[in-house]
Amino acid sequence: MFGWFSQDSASHAQLDDDVESAFSDLNDPTPQSSDTGLSDHVPLTYLPTLAIESSRRDLPNRLVKSTSIQSITCTGSTKEDQNALVENWARLLHIYTVAEDVAFAVTGLATPRLILSHWPSTSRSLTQDENPRITSTPFDNSKHQAKVNTAIDLGKDYALNQEFDFVLRWSGDHFSDVQLYINHSNVPQKFASAVWSTFAELSAPVKTTDTQRRLKASISRADRRAISSWVPDPIYESQTCLHQLFLDSVHQVPEDNAVEAWDGSLTYAKLNLFSDRVASQLLQKGLRRGQYVPFSFEKSMWMVVAVLGILKAGGAMVPIDPSQPQARVQEIMNQTNASLVVASASQSVAFAHLFDTVEVSSHTLRNDRPNSDQTNHTLPQMRSGEPALVLFTSGSTGKPKGIVIEHGAIATRMLVEGRAFHYRGARTLQFAATTWDIFMTDVFTTLTYQGCICIPNEQDRRLNLSRFCKDFNVTLALMTPTLASILDPAAFPTLKTLIFGGEALQQDVVSKWSFPNGPRIFQGYGPAETGPCVTGRVAERPEILGTPLENSLCVLVDPNNHEKLVPLGAIGELVVGGPSLLREYIGNSSITSLATLDNPSWVRDLDTSVTHFYRTGDLLRYSIDTMDGSLEFVGRKDDQVKYHGQRIELKEIEHHLNKIPEVESSTVILVRKGCFKDKLVAVVQCIGHRAQHNTCGTPSIVQDSGFNYSKMRSSLSPRLPDYMIPNELIVVDRLPHTSLSIKKTERLGNNYKELAAFMNADADEIAFGQTTTFLFRALGQALRPLLNSDCEMVVSNLCHEASAAAWIALAKDLNIAIKWWAPPPGDDPCLSLETLKPLLTAKTRIVTCNHVSNVVGTCHPIRQVADMVHQIPGAILIVDGVAWAPHRPIDVKALDVDFYCFSWYKVFGPHIAQLYGRRSTQKRVLAGISHYFLSDMPGLDWRLRLGTNTFELEEALVPIAHYLQHEVGWEKIIAQEVVLQETLLNYLRRRPQHFRIFGEKSSDPEKRVSVITFEVIGRSCNDVTNQICRKGRFRVVSGNCWAPRPTHDVLKLGPDGLIRVSFVHYNTVAEVHEFCQELDSIVRPVT
Repeated sequence: MFGWFSQDSASHAQLDDDVESAFSDLNDPTPQSSDTGLSDHVPLTYLPTLAIESSRRDLPNRLVKSTSIQSITCTGSTKEDQNALVENWARLLHIYTVAEDVAFAVTGLATPRLILSHWPSTSRSLTQDENPRITSTPFDNSKHQAKVNTAIDLGKDYALNQEFDFVLRWSGDHFSDVQLYINHSNVPQKFASAVWSTFAELSAPVKTTDTQRRLKASISRADRRAISSWVPDPIYESQTCLHQLFLDSVHQVPEDNAVEAWDGSLTYAKLNLFSDRVASQLLQKGLRRGQYVPFSFEKSMWMVVAVLGILKAGGAMVPIDPSQPQARVQEIMNQTNASLVVASASQSVAFAHLFDTVEVSSHTLRNDRPNSDQTNHTLPQMRSGEPALVLFTSGSTGKPKGIVIEHGAIATRMLVEGRAFHYRGARTLQFAATTWDIFMTDVFTTLTYQGCICIPNEQDRRLNLSRFCKDFNVTLALMTPTLASILDPAAFPTLKTLIFGGEALQQDVVSKWSFPNGPRIFQGYGPAETGPCVTGRVAERPEILGTPLENSLCVLVDPNNHEKLVPLGAIGELVVGGPSLLREYIGNSSITSLATLDNPSWVRDLDTSVTHFYRTGDLLRYSIDTMDGSLEFVGRKDDQVKYHGQRIELKEIEHHLNKIPEVESSTVILVRKGCFKDKLVAVVQCIGHRAQHNTCGTPSIVQDSGFNYSKMRSSLSPRLPDYMIPNELIVVDRLPHTSLSIKKTERLGNNYKELAAFMNADADEIAFGQTTTFLFRALGQALRPLLNSDCEMVVSNLCHEASAAAWIALAKDLNIAIKWWAPPPGDDPCLSLETLKPLLTAKTRIVTCNHVSNVVGTCHPIRQVADMVHQIPGAILIVDGVAWAPHRPIDVKALDVDFYCFSWYKVFGPHIAQLYGRRSTQKRVLAGISHYFLSDMPGLDWRLRLGTNTFELEEALVPIAHYLQHEVGWEKIIAQEVVLQETLLNYLRRRPQHFRIFGEKSSDPEKRVSVITFEVIGRSCNDVTNQICRKGRFRVVSGNCWAPRPTHDVLKLGPDGLIRVSFVHYNTVAEVHEFCQELDSIVRPVT
């Protein structure tokens, strides 16, 4: 948080308070207390209670649990036991609050203390070897009481403390018990028992270094049993295609109305007929099975006909809202490679000049005798695993991302939702836009359960909704709480079922719609990637979402380590498994991989066959109200927000704001309180309006920047849909340093993208350092939390010493066993899977080797190595690519490596190296080694940054990458090098009495690069190279090439080593012949 300069007017002062609060909200996604007095930097730390502010209080604390001190600590020293209690209680608070800083009181001392604990998430991400950093200060009741609700009492006598909701009590007497007291008016007994079990688990001495035991140490056995009991068994799954659900209803109720809209009605039989005609038209146009088909419609009965027609023809629906800007529509068309569009009469005009368009309207379909070309096509029989829908949502990179969902996944969703929400025979209000996943529920769940879809026109939808619902006898509606808050419940007498979804539900909305003989009120939760997965009747507290549906396995995990479950009542990230998940994000396997989780270790504990999960990014907790598996919404772990039911990545808005010429930097906030409550506010710093005399780093409002709301809106309208354009604009003279999307670094960011693309990586997956040696040493330090003395490393003895030394040093520091991976004996040493396999065990954590031997130039089968290594849970592969990079393109995704490094000075560049780290591996195993205040910065470079980067050297790399990839091209480089090495190898092979060749004897580019080593039989390698170099025409080296292990241990060569000759693409065949002649002149005297 930062302060603001005071303004002259009261309105500006209020404005500043609102935006300051909003910045605080942006940086802290978890709900905060109304107490904002944090000037003393004490973190607000609460274990959950039923009502934090209620009844502080007339009843004394109640004892709920106790145990002997010996059962949870075994030091025998009072002081050490007290320290152990403090440390383990701090651990418990860190786990329950998902916070790096927590506080609690210690009472019963002569001077009560406030304990402050700092425990970075990276320190506890995989093991619990690193302890929290504990400090203390005198406890000031007036300042600190409102900040904490837990305490440890170490006094001889306990007065049933009434100031805290949870008190851990021990008198210091080794014959007395450790006890837990609670405020039983606020804390349910079952939850208190769960907290006690977690504390006991954390306190139990760990006598093993087994990683899995440590992963489970934050959750008790009782909690694991409870969570396991809530797993649906079996998980419900439908294997049918989506439109088959509709066809089943056609057979059952053909003459019932399926659609009643402002522009007409259709029975199930008629809807089936018209959708068959649309399908036939699409097939006539050449629609291919599984092809993505965009459709664009205003509210109309023909909209339903169109989507069914697309599915029947074998296509996958891609909804496009008619109000979306052209640039966004074009981006969707590009991502889906669309060539065919289905549209209404008005929308078909907009698409006809660019795409083959099928118009669906009364004009094109209303006839009693269909044309033969509309009925002669046999409709395909679709399978459940084929794509049915692509929904585009906001993306943090500035581009929308498309969620691909299969037939079986959506069919399962519809069947389960219908049972949960009583859709059978319902007359459903179709209010949601086609681009919302709620639209699918409105249409297909209603049709699945023989209901009727009621569709208003746009005017009734906005201005006369109550009248429409009354006239059309609407009995079921799914709407956002925002919409419900502005409606009058008395004006909806026919409504029997009301489902809230799309955004957080507030108590005032629940109260408004809860009345005698009113509608049944449900709440549904689930991102588009999973569909509704948690539902229930609205509870006493609207934060409680309900329980998982029968098709969804919902589990809460540590947001910083998805391998760890969280205890009951603790905040965790929701991961969802089951048959209803997305297939992928279209055309983006890296984002798909990052958003999903496969085979987490806790699957075995839960005894479930589900192994594939979606990471929602939502923070929830198991509700303490009932302890029955109900889930309670807490917040987000990132800056994604829900606004009027729409999912918005704020970074996408910032991306487009920063492209406006007047804007230097920006940040966007959804404000939660004050005069900007529930508004998107853009805060920008304009070019030329940087503070000149404001040196304290705090922003102040600029009154006359020349950049106003009208200019901002006109710039964003062609790029963003209306709901993503900020409602308010504030121009300031500087922005806080937490805003990373600043224009002055945009060029550097583009450089990172290009340099990452050189390896087929993303910008947040690369880092730079002085050398490969330096980067591997830094990487080793960042990997320390992954490792312990029970682990094993596999290191190739063909490695360059620069890479091998990093892992040898790390193993020595941590007392880790190294297994040396050696090739079969001979003059052509090459790493093989046969020699690797016996070295791998369940304890293997790191396998490292080089892509190409810098001694003999032989290529190693890295992809096959990666496949074998990744069969070991938790094992990673680290590759030294220094000898590969000058000769071949690098594709880290194809290689499937975890880390890969090379030096640019080997690739005709400055003395700087580049490291790749797979994004998912970074998050799983890497601890940041940079400054502590940079721990939340994204990407590999920030995690490993030690001091300021050499940006001027990084700037020089882009032209080199462009030269290799585009000006020359790798195909030409490889072809030239093959010719060059064949020329020398042919010369050497023809003289076996003079030369001993090491490595692959052929010039096969699949087996070697143009690094060729040999010795002259009977001559000193050093003497030969000295003679060549003295002539000044060629530069060759001899010795061990900074790789003594492969030279002396593998090839068994003496101190003299070998001779190494390297070619690159700009060498010529004539030069190689000249070198051979020079070599011949030196060798000839031997003959």
